[in-house]
Amino acid sequence: MSYWQLRLAFYREAITSMRETLQQLGMAVVVFFQVALPAVFLFFLVGLGQLAEPSNSLAHYSAWLSGYGILIYGLLRFQRHAILGTAVKYWDSSLPIPESQRQLTTLVLSIVAGNVFLILPIGLLCYLFLTHIPESLSMIGIRQLWPLLITCLWGIQVSLLALHRQTFPVVSLIFVPLSLVFLADESMGSYWLLVLFIVPILTSFIREQRFSVSPKIYFLWQLFIRYQQVHWQGLLLRFIALALCSLFFYNLIANVSSITRIWVLLFAVFVTATLAATVQFSLINFRARYQYFLMSLPIEASMINVQLLLVVIFTGFVFVLVSSSFIGSHWLFYLVWLLFYFLGLWSVSRFKQRFFIPLIALFGVFGTIVNFMPTAFMSV
Repeated sequence: MSYWQLRLAFYREAITSMRETLQQLGMAVVVFFQVALPAVFLFFLVGLGQLAEPSNSLAHYSAWLSGYGILIYGLLRFQRHAILGTAVKYWDSSLPIPESQRQLTTLVLSIVAGNVFLILPIGLLCYLFLTHIPESLSMIGIRQLWPLLITCLWGIQVSLLALHRQTFPVVSLIFVPLSLVFLADESMGSYWLLVLFIVPILTSFIREQRFSVSPKIYFLWQLFIRYQQVHWQGLLLRFIALALCSLFFYNLIANVSSITRIWVLLFAVFVTATLAATVQFSLINFRARYQYFLMSLPIEASMINVQLLLVVIFTGFVFVLVSSSFIGSHWLFYLVWLLFYFLGLWSVSRFKQRFFIPLIALFGVFGTIVNFMPTAFMSV
């Protein structure tokens, strides 16, 4: 057995053992793959196809690359120990294997872990460059391929951050892309995107320090927020899915007819409200972990339910606010969204992993109404 086959076997074994961890993320990962991943993948393909459009604004490029970077980071970070083989690192270091071979194996495993989200941009760039070599070497060709080139460099850079940086790179993945959206000079075009590649290199020389705050807890909702900070992967995954799905539906709504727009809006409500309803899984896990502590508190069970209800209301408010800012702000949109959201909360408590069945049934009901009365929803 070769060294590559050994590392691949350890990678597969580590991924298999992570299934229990997936369930502990409040089922957000399951929902992400069942409901949101098709929309995220379509958004990825749409954004990838628009990267070579010179008419797109820098804000468009920055927003797309920001979501793409967070997606790659979350995907690689979750598989970090499996890719690096940290469970067998001491045994691995004792093998008479050149360091270059180890690095190459890690690179290939990273590509396997990144799947199409890493392979497609690199493959598309190589295809366009090799099939248009004379044009690609000209200034016009460089200008056309520049956003796609930065996407490939950005994906590789974020992969390195996910594998080797201990803390979440807030500056590189959050602050810098947002700064480009508001501060970059449009006269320089997409060349401003080079900042996305340079900043992570510069910040790698800064010593990392974990930011830790341990405030006193006076209310139950503060304890739940603390619980979410510890289990941040599920929360981050929800917001990534929400942002990418909202951007995808926003781009799709702008390019379809009025009748099709109604169906897109209905599907957008279904996806975003379903993602928001997965907060109920976190509440269930929270109650299960702290059940004896909650029983010992000198407060009534109704008061505990009220405080957790405030968490549910606040989560729904944030999700519907983000969704409406991209998709629509009509009163009927809010009404249908809240109906899907509260049905999802009830369904999670009642049906657990099969919670999406009542939501699909409700989607079918609204689909039937739209089919027979499309004009009633034209104003949405």
